[in-house]
Amino acid sequence: MSIPVAPSSPSKARMGWLMPPFLLELPLEATDEDNLVDEVCDRARTILEGRSPEEQAQFAVVLFQLTVQLIEQANAVYAGMAFLDIDGRTSMATILVSQITHDGDSDVAVCSQTEDSLRRAYPGDDIRIVFLPRVPAVTRIGADSIFLSAEIAPDGQAHAVPRNLVQAYVPIPHSTELLIFELSTTCLEDWDLYSELFAEILRTIDYSTDEDVAEFHRREALASAPSDSLGDDMRQDLRWHSSRVLEACVVRGRFIEDQDWMSGAACSECWSRGLRSSCTAQHHWRVGDLTANQLTVALEGVSAYFTDHGWKLEDGRHEGRVQAQQVGLSGDGRPRHSISVNADMGEGHLTIEVQSECRRQVRSVATSDFG
Repeated sequence: MSIPVAPSSPSKARMGWLMPPFLLELPLEATDEDNLVDEVCDRARTILEGRSPEEQAQFAVVLFQLTVQLIEQANAVYAGMAFLDIDGRTSMATILVSQITHDGDSDVAVCSQTEDSLRRAYPGDDIRIVFLPRVPAVTRIGADSIFLSAEIAPDGQAHAVPRNLVQAYVPIPHSTELLIFELSTTCLEDWDLYSELFAEILRTIDYSTDEDVAEFHRREALASAPSDSLGDDMRQDLRWHSSRVLEACVVRGRFIEDQDWMSGAACSECWSRGLRSSCTAQHHWRVGDLTANQLTVALEGVSAYFTDHGWKLEDGRHEGRVQAQQVGLSGDGRPRHSISVNADMGEGHLTIEVQSECRRQVRSVATSDFG
């Protein structure tokens, strides 16, 4: 199961992860109390299929109390329970994900502050900073106990039940928000199994920015729109301008192969006139493994180069971007181009887009109803 979370403004990242399909998800989004009762009763009947109605009702009460508690906390975004048959016995674990805010300056700073706070609060626990495939995090492994009331205890007696737990504090990139993943179990003999399950969940954590989502939809639209394939002349023209950008950047990094592509489409004006064949083309590419200083140098180089060559510049270096528009036609009548260079200081990559102007409008001073 994939769980996306879109943080509130001003966050620009959307975090997602995968949960195993066998987890029983608690209905945190229940609309009212009646709806919540129906949802937890359905889950109790599913988990305890074949058990007596009394056992199902007792378990539904436990689920109801737990779900209400999580809803009242207001920061829970996911809650699930695992019920596994291990050597003929039922083993259970709970997985929670909650979302809070922080005031750190960067993901690394947030992790460092979180690690210090956890060490002071839980001096005997195993606390460390780790690096997941896409984001840093702080993990905590410890043990405590939970109170089991007489009403829900199998023997009718109140108990303090020991449990093991593991947590991961994951900053959401480009935001002031933090996700807390937690797995806990009272089945201590199955701890190794649940620890590995938790690690697998953490490895699936990924995120995309608003810009990534917009780019996905744009590419999706381009793929579905009828268009001519790009000719060699258009490809060479785009490559030539991309080479000028690379030359201006001065720095050298790692080209990201799956982020290097060209596409052609009808511009919005031609599309509105019923013209569907390609009239404009774009080259999108990305360079990674760059330091913040290298990215700054690259933006300065692009700004200086295209200003010197008479392009109209929109200088947004303080925001990590530079855009340039070619002024007038080149000497051989080729269409004008626009160039966009965006630096992601956090990820250490530079994204470049080179786009040609509509060829139909370049070839004819006046347009007609026939295109």
